[in-house]
Amino acid sequence: MKNLKIKSAVITAVTAIVVATASFGLYTAWYYHDDEAAAAYIAKPTEQSADDDDDDDGTIGRSPLIDTLNQNFKVQLPVYRDGSTTAVKEVGKGCSIAFDDYSDEYFYYAPADGAIVFYTPVFGAKTANTKYTRSELREISGSSTRDNWGWDGKHTLVTTESVTKIPANGKVMVCQVHAIQTDGGNGPVPVKVIYEGNAERIVVSFTISPAGKAADRYYFDNVKIGQKFTTAIDITDGRAMVTIESNGEKKSFEHDFKSQYENYAAWSEYLNYFKAGNYIQDDSDSSDGAASEVRMYDIAVSHR
Repeated sequence: MKNLKIKSAVITAVTAIVVATASFGLYTAWYYHDDEAAAAYIAKPTEQSADDDDDDDGTIGRSPLIDTLNQNFKVQLPVYRDGSTTAVKEVGKGCSIAFDDYSDEYFYYAPADGAIVFYTPVFGAKTANTKYTRSELREISGSSTRDNWGWDGKHTLVTTESVTKIPANGKVMVCQVHAIQTDGGNGPVPVKVIYEGNAERIVVSFTISPAGKAADRYYFDNVKIGQKFTTAIDITDGRAMVTIESNGEKKSFEHDFKSQYENYAAWSEYLNYFKAGNYIQDDSDSSDGAASEVRMYDIAVSHR
């Protein structure tokens, strides 16, 4: 089978060449995003030819995280699904498109560093109830988005990520615990983990009450763009602990939702789910190529 190559036109002196080979899983493409535009293509033949490139930059492959994604998540993308002007494209668990059959310029596997890449332009399709775009995983703990988890028990999300591109304000949400009403209605966000690239820090935010925006905020400093960090979010019987670890430094931040009885009574009316990836926090950066990029190297989720 001939090696399948797609070559883009020159976009401000940036050329994108895609060399794709066979695999099942989250497929790799070779993408370049410059300050002017994003040039990205995907090719997916059914078998590999003998003369296919086999270097770290262009080899296609199956992400080792694909099984975890298949079992626990869907991804929400910054483009509209086919035929819609209101609903974003979704891929993965519970969707018509499986992770095994999909990659694009916003969500793909990069074998050079073993990362899944989440790319989000400032301007694009948005999910309901938000002003920001995203290329972000949404946990599906059962068979659909109606299956979520409560405050009792132990619920854990662990990710290893790096933020490799930021918008003008520098802010990208990389993990969160999102609340949802028991009837499926939208809820607030009790736990946020936001990378602030301009300040080179990670902000951990615990929302005090579902009725307001006031929050307790904590900071993990000295995280440069491109630097890997691990985030562990643990919710145990209404008590939250977020642990950040990077470059040999480790800090944990706690918030006891349950001890705030009045607020906890309100929080207990909600269920929750985890989110992780690239939820850009800028909707006004109009510079050419304004976007954020997050690379994910590991993810695990558990409930008990």
